[in-house]
Amino acid sequence: MDLTLERLSLEELRLLEAGQWPAGWLDRVEPGALPPERVHRRALALLAEGCAPCWAVSCMMCRPSDGRYLGNISFKGAPCEGRVEIGYHVAPGQQGQGLATAAVRLMLEEAWASGVQVVRAEVLPENLPSQRVLAKAGFRLVGHRADERQDWVGVWEVQRPD
Repeated sequence: MDLTLERLSLEELRLLEAGQWPAGWLDRVEPGALPPERVHRRALALLAEGCAPCWAVSCMMCRPSDGRYLGNISFKGAPCEGRVEIGYHVAPGQQGQGLATAAVRLMLEEAWASGVQVVRAEVLPENLPSQRVLAKAGFRLVGHRADERQDWVGVWEVQRPD
């Protein structure tokens, strides 16, 4: 899968959080590819607390052949005790092509290069495609918990290879 990740700039993040489109984006973004507003708010809050952009700001999944943004992926904050969490979403019209798996693998490389020992993802039990993505990327289901919205989620983790 030919895919690159392009981290949002602070200016792009602020525009998106304000409900505006960055210049040149209208023709680049697949419908449903952008992170939800809550992700922008979380990123801005983390940045205000001093978190490095690599741990707070979303990356757009970009198809190099045409520059289209097909989805997004991000860490959900700085590592804590060697662990970090990721979240991702692929535009509905682009799902089932291996984009999420490729993006997760790229983020794992970034995490391992930064010394992270464990990457975690939380997935709703009915989200079987996301569970397949994580399994393909080496994650294993390690438990369940209620998330911040009180949804029951599966907790998936992968450990840094030796």
